[in-house]
Amino acid sequence: MHRISSNVRQLTLTALFCALTAVATIAIHIPVPATNGFINVGDAVVFLAACYLSPAYAFAAGGIGSMLADVLLGYFNWALPTLLIKGTEACVFGIIFRLLNGRLRRPTCFLPASLTGTAIMLIGYFAAGIPMYGVAASAGSVAMNAIQGGMSIIAGLAVFAAIDPFLNKRVNFNGAQRRVKADVAPCPKDNNGESYDTAHQRQAEEANALRKKK
Repeated sequence: MHRISSNVRQLTLTALFCALTAVATIAIHIPVPATNGFINVGDAVVFLAACYLSPAYAFAAGGIGSMLADVLLGYFNWALPTLLIKGTEACVFGIIFRLLNGRLRRPTCFLPASLTGTAIMLIGYFAAGIPMYGVAASAGSVAMNAIQGGMSIIAGLAVFAAIDPFLNKRVNFNGAQRRVKADVAPCPKDNNGESYDTAHQRQAEEANALRKKK
């Protein structure tokens, strides 16, 4: 039951972040005619999703949410590359964030993870654009994508710093809920290694057996 509850929580959050990623991507987007693409701040939500989801679920939230935005905005040729690029970006962010979490303050963990994720986004879109529009056009989009990544890092870090102190204290989103172990004193034992409660019960049973014989 506990595992089911954890999986349901992760699936629910994945759907939520998927929708938020699509909305954030669509809400603020600037077309880039050279590559028939656009820049946006959806990466900020991709980063936030990776903070609270396992890497696999973060891949789904970031990849599917961003792909849906491409489809809804009519950029069908970018849908599949976006799924793979944004999904990988979220997954790698999540892995780095978890490796650093506990060693550094959580907002500090956000920065190297988001920089790495942004690098994956830049390389991914540059490589994906070459077969569609050529090296020159694809290279020309790198600067715009870098601006997109920078804006997303700033926006994502600001939101994370604001909400994480509240969320992290109350719910563990990365899998199972925190378990509270009850402090139970060990049962005292006699010289034979038998607990006093068990010995008392055994003695009572032996006394009852003797009375029945009499």
